[in-house]
Amino acid sequence: MVDTSVILMKKMLKYYRGFNNLKSLVDVGGGQGITLNMIVSQYPTIKGINLDLPQVIQHAPFYPGIEHVGGDMFQNISKGGAIFMKLSREAIANLDVVMMTQTHGGKERTEDEFQTMAKLAGFREIRKIFNVCTNWVMEFYK
Repeated sequence: MVDTSVILMKKMLKYYRGFNNLKSLVDVGGGQGITLNMIVSQYPTIKGINLDLPQVIQHAPFYPGIEHVGGDMFQNISKGGAIFMKLSREAIANLDVVMMTQTHGGKERTEDEFQTMAKLAGFREIRKIFNVCTNWVMEFYK
């Protein structure tokens, strides 16, 4: 079975140059650290911080240049030059179904609504960089 997130990551790394000049990168909800390892392997000057729940991190394998940190992203996120988050298509579909069936008036957000929500969360700018297999690579700036 082919892991679609690995395929997407390989395609993104082929075209995306946003990791250039980063000194550190936090992968929030990074699981076993596979994605972060792909990034750090291509950009070895980056210090990778893989943040996930302690019960997930305890089984994460060693990767050169990556520190596994057990924690809760809703409590505290490790500081880094950039924060990396990803959602799989399956997770998005599940969230959409829950949103539409469990919330009154649930609907998809427009780009303007998404921009407003991000600005209310403290981001000054959001850039849509490019689309890889129906997944947008976006940069959020504080």
